[in-house]
Amino acid sequence: MYHAVRSRVAPFTNVHPFTIKLIAGVVLVNLLVTVFVGMSLFRIRQQYVKDATLSTQNLAQSVEINVSGTFEKIDRVLFSVEIEAEKQIANGGINREALNEYIAKQHVRLPEIGAIRVTNEQGEVVYGTGNPTISLANVSDRDYFRQLYENPEAGLVVSKPVIGRIAGKWMIALSRRISQPDGSIAGVVYSTVLMDYIDTLFSSLEIGKHGVIGIRDADLGLVTFFPKTQGKKDEIGSRILNHRLVELIMTKPETGTYTAVSEWDDIERTLTYQKIGPYPLYMFVGRATTDYLAPWYREIVRSLALLALFFLISAFSARQIYCRRTKEIWAMESLRQSEERFRVLIEHAPEAILVYDLDQDRYVAANLKAETLFGCIRAELMRKNIQFFYKMDPPDKQEAQAAVTTYVEQAMAGEKIDFETAVHSADGRNPTCEVHLVRLPSEQSRLLRISLIDITERRRARELLRASESKFRALADNSPLAICMATGIEQNAVYINHTFLTLFGYSLNELHCMAKWWPRAYPEEAYRSQVSEEWQRRVEYAIETESDMEPMETFVTSKDGSVKNILWDFRIVGNDTIAFGLDLTELRRTEAQLHQSQKMESLGRLAAGIAHDFNNMLSIILGAAELSLTDTPEESGTGQHLMAIKTAAERSRDITRQLLAFSRKGIIEPKPISLNAQISTSQKNMGRLIGEDVTLTFHPDPASDLWKVKIDPSQLDQILMNLVANARDAMPDGGALTFETANISIHDEYNCLYTKARPGDYIQLTVSDTGCGMDRETREHIFEPFFTTKNVGKGTGLGLATVYGIITQNNGFINCYSEPGQGTVFRIYFPRLMEDDTVVEKQTVPVTAYTISERILLVDDEELLLSTTTKLLEKIGYTVIQAQSPEEAISICKQGDQQIDLILTDVVMPGINGREMVDRIKIISPEVKVLFMSGYTSDMVAQRGIVEEGMHYINKPFSMNQLKKKIKDTLEHS
Repeated sequence: MYHAVRSRVAPFTNVHPFTIKLIAGVVLVNLLVTVFVGMSLFRIRQQYVKDATLSTQNLAQSVEINVSGTFEKIDRVLFSVEIEAEKQIANGGINREALNEYIAKQHVRLPEIGAIRVTNEQGEVVYGTGNPTISLANVSDRDYFRQLYENPEAGLVVSKPVIGRIAGKWMIALSRRISQPDGSIAGVVYSTVLMDYIDTLFSSLEIGKHGVIGIRDADLGLVTFFPKTQGKKDEIGSRILNHRLVELIMTKPETGTYTAVSEWDDIERTLTYQKIGPYPLYMFVGRATTDYLAPWYREIVRSLALLALFFLISAFSARQIYCRRTKEIWAMESLRQSEERFRVLIEHAPEAILVYDLDQDRYVAANLKAETLFGCIRAELMRKNIQFFYKMDPPDKQEAQAAVTTYVEQAMAGEKIDFETAVHSADGRNPTCEVHLVRLPSEQSRLLRISLIDITERRRARELLRASESKFRALADNSPLAICMATGIEQNAVYINHTFLTLFGYSLNELHCMAKWWPRAYPEEAYRSQVSEEWQRRVEYAIETESDMEPMETFVTSKDGSVKNILWDFRIVGNDTIAFGLDLTELRRTEAQLHQSQKMESLGRLAAGIAHDFNNMLSIILGAAELSLTDTPEESGTGQHLMAIKTAAERSRDITRQLLAFSRKGIIEPKPISLNAQISTSQKNMGRLIGEDVTLTFHPDPASDLWKVKIDPSQLDQILMNLVANARDAMPDGGALTFETANISIHDEYNCLYTKARPGDYIQLTVSDTGCGMDRETREHIFEPFFTTKNVGKGTGLGLATVYGIITQNNGFINCYSEPGQGTVFRIYFPRLMEDDTVVEKQTVPVTAYTISERILLVDDEELLLSTTTKLLEKIGYTVIQAQSPEEAISICKQGDQQIDLILTDVVMPGINGREMVDRIKIISPEVKVLFMSGYTSDMVAQRGIVEEGMHYINKPFSMNQLKKKIKDTLEHS
């Protein structure tokens, strides 16, 4: 119909207006791009600020909900204790045991709080949880006690931060009043929240490098602050704060957000404060602008670089356009008339439209959409034929071209052709299009109308949806959480992931309805009813408060009968309920093991604490008995009584040493030894101990040479003898006792089962018997001192406690396996002594002959012990000078009128200790010899700087012979 006619027009004689327009266009485009980039950066910055503000608000609200929730739970517990106490008072008076038991049960519900305690009307703490050995505390001067005392209607009172008189740590006290039936005060029940607990909560939050988070009281005094800076700004009670905060709280006391420069570190932050529920506390969270605007600064650099690149490209493109324009202006004018006929028809069409001339084998018309689709200007389109835009490689390209030729022929025959194909775009996009071919009527040319609709985004959206669904399924199926989704009123299960199937053993077909899940997961009816009621309560509470359901922990029975400890979290989305289950079985087992380990450590410290005073008293008893025996015949009645006293004192000394072995505080002399050789040497003695009706067998490691272990040989004998005695008592009718040794390497995963284990090489000693065995409850207590299953008078309960203490002191650990009627197996692990660990022998010091004519300066602050020891030394033959304090001893040495050959001094005394005293005396008499003595444990002595190489030391209590031998050794080898 239309034919391009080349018109004859006069050549352009002036191209200056075009040049001006081109330059103006380039400048305008660059200016618009610059403005666009600037506005984009400004909007991006505003978005970063908005996101940071929202982040601080959400974080402050989240922490506020957590803290206020904790306070509410504490309030409920305190209220229940208040009601219980007032009920007991109304029924005739408080029953101490019943109230303490009730408080302990309530405390279990809130393990995060320090303690729950109840005072009387004078403020004395008389009931509650906590360390029972702490002396009675009085809180009558505390602000919360005074407030409750003066105001019967005060309800829950939250104190300002105080240092607890019992715990000795910073804390917040929450308290309630307990009233008499007549309304007068009967006492106060209070609980504490340690600042350490709140600091631990804050440390887990993500607030950025320069972010801050903290709590202030009603007077805006600082309660706690994170992170700690060791400065005055974060001291408790500090009121260093921005005036903006004060102004905002005056106008908006509940919550607010502002951005300002901090008064204490000159850092600009966006801060949000939030009042914590109904309590007189404020939560504040701040994020530094330098933290949350860091990505924006990087955006500025990147945008400036791209803007500069765009300026260069636009300038180069303008030059190319100018050159090409001057060359093609004649050709463009000749086509103008032909293009004008089609312009109105196709220019503004929503699809890309081209007119193809089969005779010229090129496009003769195209609209703006075609330029956008193919990524090139129309002049370029006019030079291309229909085959150019198919993105194919041989041989597919030949097939596509043949198909296009067929489509063109069919369209020219009058058929309407529709198909989809990918087209080749000059800018590399290569979009997928719906193509429609229609013949245009024309008498002069064979013209074909081609319209293309870009469906790339439509197809990409479908593909992205499919990919998103695949990713979600992959993530859910491989999640460590057990996931189950149920829908509708009947709660029909529509999805469970692989973790759910692995953990519980049930498939989707077996759990198509959640009604079948409850009796299988909770087979015991009572427990099932309890879980169901609690679940229903949390659902109702979530609906009522328009919040998420609170997670709950339950014991779930799997398909194979095993019971798992699961923490459930629920999300309700429309009619769908999604349950997430986290397996806490191993975690709870590890927590129990850690609790047992900590209990054993506490018992050890208790055992060590009594050693000093007990040993001092034993020294006096043993010394007095020995002194009396030197003047009394042993055959006489008095002599026999004295021998009994001496024997009892020595027996008490041995028990004390066993306690020190359990607490790992005794002084030892470890040596490299072969475990096989030591057991072989002790076999004969062990055989006598167990008797003839028990068969003793030793199986040393046959595979390789057994590694050596470094231990005090006497300690190893104690271990063997105590285990043999324990096995003998477990086999009253005879049996078999077996010892085995082996080399073993322990890896990291072993730590999950045994908290005392550490990776490395160990020598394993296995002691097994065929005795009566133990149940689980007994096994949990066998290493505790004074715990015994024997009748009164048959055992002290220190045997296995001593074994445990010695093994732990030597960096090993012990495990026990036993079942009733199945015997017992102890496995002991000693660290391997590496081959390069050598023992340096002490150099022999020439021995000087001494006679018993030396003068000894005896220093001890215990008057009775000073007198007894003096008599022992005089009985041996020494001349004794007494000093009841370090100051008196130093004064005696300064006088210099008496020759002193040896100083025998206690380690721990009031004022300066024995070591400091000796250091001062050495300035006066550098050659004086010193023998230290103490009833304290070795770790206490080490803290005083006594147990060092080359120093002489003797443990209290000691006998006359031991003292004589140690003094002689000190005089000869010092």
